Amino acid sequence: MELLSKQGNDIGEWGLKASYNNSGKIPAAIPWIDLGLSRSDQDFFKDLKFLKAGKQILINEAYTALHGKRTVWFQ
Repeated sequence: MELLSKQGNDIGEWGLKASYNNSGKIPAAIPWIDLGLSRSDQDFFKDLKFLKAGKQILINEAYTALHGKRTVWFQ
């Protein structure tokens, strides 16, 4: 996950980019997710302010779908 600014500074429109490692290549699974809040009377997207970041950590997990295709063993 990457936190990105459209303006390239600490105040403005922000979004998330989701990527994964595929044998050394890092394609974007989701190129842009808008961050903000939309209400019927006002939108809060344009003047978001970045305050601070925590320490980066690598998450290496395997995922198995609970529904859908299954591995079938024949005897």
